[in-house]
Amino acid sequence: MRAKQLWFLTTLAGCLLWTGCQARPAPPAPASGQTGSDQQEPMTDLNQARHVKARHDANLMSIPGVVGTGIAATPDGRPVIEVYVERQSTQLSQALPTQIEGIPLRIVETGRFEPQ
Repeated sequence: MRAKQLWFLTTLAGCLLWTGCQARPAPPAPASGQTGSDQQEPMTDLNQARHVKARHDANLMSIPGVVGTGIAATPDGRPVIEVYVERQSTQLSQALPTQIEGIPLRIVETGRFEPQ
């Protein structure tokens, strides 16, 4: 009985070692013109923008005239926090910062959001 247990454990260890040492397929190549680091950078920036927005969402939504917030991208792909306002005004422009924790802020006049 002990010999069978030893054989089983030895076989199991060999199988685990063999599968752990097998070659794994290479990750997909980045799109042409991009390096691996370029491909990862926007996602890191996007995640950072999401976290910044989440931390400041309650403060932004407490400003009269603000009807929502979101994340968008600039034409060159950098993230921007969008603040949706019912109506653009000088007072709102002065109440809202131009950036939050280094992430630019863009004011977008949308009107009032109403459920459909």
